[in-house]
Amino acid sequence: MITQKRGESWSQTGDLPATNGLYVIDLEFHPDDQDHIFASSYLAGLFESTDGGDSWMNITNDLPIEPDEEDVIVTGLAINPLNPSNMFISSNDMGV
Repeated sequence: MITQKRGESWSQTGDLPATNGLYVIDLEFHPDDQDHIFASSYLAGLFESTDGGDSWMNITNDLPIEPDEEDVIVTGLAINPLNPSNMFISSNDMGV
């Protein structure tokens, strides 16, 4: 969901392309582009939108699978504001 009126009204964004059991843990915006958003999720990895959340692409790629799970769990996300191509993520058992 997105609001451009400080919560006065909301509209639906696109769904994340993921499997059952997904929920979003963290959202981060690119420091130079308000339509460029990253979402970390439990059991589905990392997603990116370049159109304000209307569509999403799974960018999990080669992130490691949690040792006790069969999925990638991304619990946190940070983008370096001085170099937005550098991103840090955290997970349950894999660290940062």
